[in-house]
Amino acid sequence: MKKKTKYTFAFSATDTVMYLLLLFPITTLFQFYIPMLNRIVFFFAYLTMLFALFSKLNTVRLLTLPVLVFLYIWATVHTTFPLINFNDYFYYQFLVIYTLFFVTKRTEIINFFKNNSKYVHGIIYVWCAMIGAAAFIPAFYEERFYFMPYGVNGFRSAPAAVFITCLIVLVMAFYKDRRIFAFTIFPVYMIFTGNSRTYFFVGVMLFVLAFYFYCKGKSKFYLFSIPGALVGYKLYTVTNVAKKTNELIDSNATRDTFWEKISSGRSYFWQIDMEAFYKYDISKKLFGNGFNYVYYVNYYAGRGAMWAHNDFINLLLNFGIVGTVLYLLCIFALIAFILFRGKCRVPIPIVLAVIIIWLFNAMFNMFYTYFCACASFPLLLLAINYYYTEKSEAEKMQKKMEAEMHAKALEARRKGV
Repeated sequence: MKKKTKYTFAFSATDTVMYLLLLFPITTLFQFYIPMLNRIVFFFAYLTMLFALFSKLNTVRLLTLPVLVFLYIWATVHTTFPLINFNDYFYYQFLVIYTLFFVTKRTEIINFFKNNSKYVHGIIYVWCAMIGAAAFIPAFYEERFYFMPYGVNGFRSAPAAVFITCLIVLVMAFYKDRRIFAFTIFPVYMIFTGNSRTYFFVGVMLFVLAFYFYCKGKSKFYLFSIPGALVGYKLYTVTNVAKKTNELIDSNATRDTFWEKISSGRSYFWQIDMEAFYKYDISKKLFGNGFNYVYYVNYYAGRGAMWAHNDFINLLLNFGIVGTVLYLLCIFALIAFILFRGKCRVPIPIVLAVIIIWLFNAMFNMFYTYFCACASFPLLLLAINYYYTEKSEAEKMQKKMEAEMHAKALEARRKGV
């Protein structure tokens, strides 16, 4: 009698987290029509990540978790409810926990990507197909050719474009699929038709990185860089970002200082926010003044109830010096333990590009409060590390083979003599 084959469908908690996280560029496009979709996916991804991370504690987690819990208790006590932005309660803790997850589960995450090529490709194909279809629908454009796919504004759709670009870099690194580079046209279109100067810069930097990994050898990259830059600049001059920048520079209004023009007026309320921080007592300087305070400061300064548009200032007001230091440690840990893990040698220009991508966003817009931008950053680091690790191993193997061939040639010559 023929034995029945048993089929199993089992994957780890780490796999589940990654399956869910990779859905976010797609679910983000439905935020206007189905607002709860992102939150539902986030809820299950977050719970699974906690289970995967804290089912077995280590020293780093035991030290980090009490600090995070204390900061949240302190912030909750010093917040006048209701929250002005409900999502504020999750942004910071997600960054910290996600960092711990990525740093300590790095091997499992690499295995996930090695074993799920079709799923990763599928995410890219579906997202790009949705953007490609939306690009031909006039209802998704506002005045000045501002693209809002499925009603989602540029400050939500642009981080999704960043996520997809990082995923494309990862696909080229892990699967040696250079053809996927062609799909960067869709996130680039999103970036060029948006109105965020910050994400325009970040998107262009990521595209250049993607093109660098696409090119075989530096000579080809440099050969196409000059004409590519000229074409890119010409396209930039007709974008909303260029028009917005020119209006700010040419404005004769109160924004007459260099930094006010460059920061789109943000430096004005950054100064007000920092003055508010300096007035804190020592305990609030250390641990912050709750979730809503930054909104109150900017509202009474006549800028509206909004956050600081700067990670460092926002964190100083919300979570104080301790919270800001923990944030910086998270970024350092991601770069140190993912980008430089192993014996790979990442070129200095690539390292600088990665740091600038994070820092520019954190300085002029905010990094940790935009989920797709935050979640995609470790993917970019992982892709770069994997690429240069493979390259380093290939070079060592080649040198070993050359040494063996050289040794055999010497032996043959000796015997011949």
